Amino acid sequence: MRKNLKTLTLAALFGALVYVATLLIKIPVPVYSGYVHIGDALLYTAALFLPPPYAMAAGALGASLADLTLGFTAYAPFTFVIKALMALPLYLFPHTPRKAFKYGLMSLVSGVLCVGLYYVSDLILFGVGGAVPNILGNVVQACASTVVFAVLLTVLRAPAVKNQLGPNL
Repeated sequence: MRKNLKTLTLAALFGALVYVATLLIKIPVPVYSGYVHIGDALLYTAALFLPPPYAMAAGALGASLADLTLGFTAYAPFTFVIKALMALPLYLFPHTPRKAFKYGLMSLVSGVLCVGLYYVSDLILFGVGGAVPNILGNVVQACASTVVFAVLLTVLRAPAVKNQLGPNL
């Protein structure tokens, strides 16, 4: 019971962090209708500490609530599914030691997934004319998230921090 409560609390915390990071720390990109944010980097970080369903829920809820708050209501259902799926690549290769390189590579895979799935959502919402211009912005978003995640991972793997957080890093 205590472990479940801890996991649920941590998932709620990461969901809130994804929401705040997406909502407040954003850079508008003039060439497309969206913005660059660091919420995805926190979604990847959640995958370091949580089982898959909890990390998926944290990212999906935090990011889709940010879409609703920021007025991107049409994207909210797509974001919910996309962000949930973006957590999954970080759980690939479960029988290998957890290494920073693996996490970096898997965050790139998540970024490619993000770009592809947002392209499909833009096709559904706006057609080809609205989807193609957004590709560049989504690529920038995916790359920025991977870089921020690499920085977070470096900080979390520092000996002083790692001793406090546990062996999962």
